[in-house]
Amino acid sequence: MPKEICGVRMPKGVVEPLFPDGDEVQQKAHSSESGPQYLCVVRVDGEKAFTVDSWQKHDRPEQDNVGDEGPERAAHDKVLEDVPFSGWGALSDNRVLMAAKCEKRRAGWLVLSLTLENKSIGSVQERRDAMVNFMKEFVPRQKKEGCDAA
Repeated sequence: MPKEICGVRMPKGVVEPLFPDGDEVQQKAHSSESGPQYLCVVRVDGEKAFTVDSWQKHDRPEQDNVGDEGPERAAHDKVLEDVPFSGWGALSDNRVLMAAKCEKRRAGWLVLSLTLENKSIGSVQERRDAMVNFMKEFVPRQKKEGCDAA
């Protein structure tokens, strides 16, 4: 198990539930001018396990772009009320989207999403719990770098 995921040092117990069985973990990250400003793809034995991407936004992003119809309209989506930073989160069966307010920088918000590509890991609820636990650790750690880089 790698000590860093997408450039962020993470506790093993938070990361392990996102990984399918396998031997070799590969991570590839890059920045982009179009689409997400940062994209990290994590593979296990060549198969995509999950992706993490991020954007910087000036205005508060809306919570209506998780799943196909948004958390307030789609039965399978849920707004996360208890995020450990100033911001919000939303959850669907294979994706968590969180927006963290940058306190001192001109880019007012850092938006990060985790998309679980491998749906063979546990039950739907176990996958949802694993994604939320990961993002509650990852976002505050990434926020320091992402907001400071704005």
